[in-house]
Amino acid sequence: AAYSSELPAVIIIGAGVIGLLSALRLAQAGLAVEVFEQGDPATESSWAGLGVLSPQAASDRPREFLTLAQASLALFPALADELRALTKIDVDLRREGLLQVGLDDDEWQALRADAEMQRAAGVPVQLLSADEARAREPVLSVEARGALCFVNGWQVDNRLLNWALLTAATAAGVRR
Repeated sequence: AAYSSELPAVIIIGAGVIGLLSALRLAQAGLAVEVFEQGDPATESSWAGLGVLSPQAASDRPREFLTLAQASLALFPALADELRALTKIDVDLRREGLLQVGLDDDEWQALRADAEMQRAAGVPVQLLSADEARAREPVLSVEARGALCFVNGWQVDNRLLNWALLTAATAAGVRR
């Protein structure tokens, strides 16, 4: 798009996942948005990340955080569908769950306690024996005592997610 001298209503610093999604939503709401990024958009940290969508694994967070994180995670499948419809880019949302492994007795006990806290916050988790964990992840260390499975531990291809967000934001009129 050609550069316009019109001042944007919103300026966003950073063209990673958060910046691009914010820009997209604001542009969809009818605001003029411009994104500034020091490097190439949709790269840097968001490009290098693992694409793990498992905020509930942060057991040291308050219960309210876990509740908010679960609500946020529940919105992601609709976002993935929307991006596919807008851009024809599939972000490869995978929902196989996430394992947090206890490699010794202390870690295993901590995971058991964490499971109770997670359940109390409404987070769907499963405690797996070492054999059950190895059935899900065959290359798991023989040292493993067990694992906590975050059922809603999902993953995306973060590079495709970034590209889809950049494509959708640009198509929505976001300037950069």
